[in-house]
Amino acid sequence: MFKQFDDLIKRSIDYYENPEMHGRTSAPTWRGYEALQFRSDMWRYAELCWELHLPFVIEIGTSAGGTALFLTDVMARFGAGKVITLDIKEPDLALPDLPSLTFIQGDSIDPAVFEQVRDLTGGGRGLVLIDGDHRAEQVKVELDLYADLASYLVVQDTIMQFLENWKGLDDQPMMTDNPMMALDEWYPSHTEEWETDIFIMDVTQHPGGWLRRKAVAE
Repeated sequence: MFKQFDDLIKRSIDYYENPEMHGRTSAPTWRGYEALQFRSDMWRYAELCWELHLPFVIEIGTSAGGTALFLTDVMARFGAGKVITLDIKEPDLALPDLPSLTFIQGDSIDPAVFEQVRDLTGGGRGLVLIDGDHRAEQVKVELDLYADLASYLVVQDTIMQFLENWKGLDDQPMMTDNPMMALDEWYPSHTEEWETDIFIMDVTQHPGGWLRRKAVAE
């Protein structure tokens, strides 16, 4: 399915596994909060917010909070929109109190948490970033739940599929249980609604994970 991303994957793996060769000595930060993203991916999120005039962003997996704050400032620059970010634990450094940023603590697939998120969206569709628990079973449920809230969907860290020497939180190789596996299972039955976005970019942590909702023919 992702044959067209071979060169992108090779470049992204090299960038991931050899950070000092590429001048990448630490994760980017925003407002002093770490963002566990490639800078090129953050740039692409900002481009999508502008291109699609999104009413909201949902981020599953707040982590340190840098990405949520970056997207909050991006949305504010465009004059509209909110960011809803959720995680099972609060960031070590408390997020600032901003009117367009909402943090929800809880499991993304908990029905009560999902209902809270859906209520905040007001019935619209926006950008959904899936970057929480990276195990395939969890990501598959998140796709089933949150895809309907998205006009654009990013299944993050699909690069894990190709990292032979890296292990996850459970000390198992990332290659054996990762977001790409969930996407491989989910995507074939949703091709009428979604298409894989192919665009020229330097490197990404999410090869094949950029999904655009197809326009509905009138």
